[in-house]
Amino acid sequence: MSLKINFDKTNYMTFAIDSRGLPTTSTLQLPLDQNNIITLQRLTKTRYLGILIDQHLKWTDHIHQLKSKLRHLMYVFSNLKRVCSKALLREIYFAMVQSLTQYCIVAWGGAYSNIMTPLNRTLNILLRIILDKDRYFQSDELYRILDVPTIQDIYIFKVCIFSIKKQDMWTPGQTNYNTRQRGQMTTKTTHRSLTQRHFSYIGSKVFNCIPEDIWQPVEMASLACIRNRIREWLKNATNKEKIVKIVNQGISN
Repeated sequence: MSLKINFDKTNYMTFAIDSRGLPTTSTLQLPLDQNNIITLQRLTKTRYLGILIDQHLKWTDHIHQLKSKLRHLMYVFSNLKRVCSKALLREIYFAMVQSLTQYCIVAWGGAYSNIMTPLNRTLNILLRIILDKDRYFQSDELYRILDVPTIQDIYIFKVCIFSIKKQDMWTPGQTNYNTRQRGQMTTKTTHRSLTQRHFSYIGSKVFNCIPEDIWQPVEMASLACIRNRIREWLKNATNKEKIVKIVNQGISN
């Protein structure tokens, strides 16, 4: 049994920071044999494993889709809060809301603030509906009362975990001098702000901030154990601020 490509359902995408880096043609022609040529259409976005990937990797379409899903849940929770306790609403929130906001967040969570802000506002409105608070109620208090993490908190936590799981991606430093950088992973240099917000850039920087006793020895520390250690470590405001600077600005200490 041989596999064949269904060219009727086949497209292609090109990636660039802006439209100047994209090809001028919107089709790609492939010679199937001497007499037949297949023409593929270029897409500006595509769905892969449940997330929308756009040609500029700015995640605008995916986050817009996520906002639409959260708006739909506003009606659901406006009815649920009439019959459910706060504890039950919190459990439903984790099942229906956080499951959406944390899915593949390592990929899209570093999007520009002007793209992320509307999503944060939508989530704030949803929390106000759940807790029956007015529009002037402080947003930070909403998360504290319901005891749920913000989108940034989820992103920071996931990046920390992922940087440990994927530590084989990083190159150890090659210095023999007794400096602060000894034993740390080599970090990349880039001047593109979009690249500075990607995990391939910030991952090694985040990994260098995490104490070794949290993830070592890797063979004996289960993932659940590492998760708990990361949660406790991030409760310290200083530790959390280090990671916030990296994921938001691409700055390491």
